[in-house]
Amino acid sequence: MIRTFVRGLAATLALLVMVTVSASAQMASSSRFGVSAGVALPMGDFGDAVGLGIHAGGHVMLPLGEKLKLRVNGDFGTYGGDVSGLDNITLLGAVANVMVPITTSSALKPYFFGGLGYYQTKANFAGGGSADDSNLAFNVGVGYDFKPGNTNLFTELRYLSIQSEGDATNMLPIVIGLRF
Repeated sequence: MIRTFVRGLAATLALLVMVTVSASAQMASSSRFGVSAGVALPMGDFGDAVGLGIHAGGHVMLPLGEKLKLRVNGDFGTYGGDVSGLDNITLLGAVANVMVPITTSSALKPYFFGGLGYYQTKANFAGGGSADDSNLAFNVGVGYDFKPGNTNLFTELRYLSIQSEGDATNMLPIVIGLRF
């Protein structure tokens, strides 16, 4: 009886290990990484205080079933000050997005995405000194995957809003990137 239990336990553990290894291999082959860079157009009161920004980031993308994907972005942005006393503003944050690809026969593969995240905003003042704040953020956007040759490229436009007391910090990052 004990021998049967041990054999059953060993068989169950072996099956569990095989399923786990198989799932891990499938997940690893389905996951994608990417980097991007571009410009960001500040909007509203934020746009009155700063000029055109530079936006860069990286992401990891995992499948959520057959159609949906989970993408976690890490982002960095910097903006020069347009008002007296403000040197620059930097942003550092992360957003978890759900991506919805649109099926098409075109070489351009469109997708929509949206998600929630958290950003730190730091204002550096002329003559020294700084102030920073960390807040929740959301974004929505549209992008296109395209593949010239063996290269996996994408381009995106998104609306990013960092919520804070008073006015939100709003911008439109426009990026091009590489997925591998």
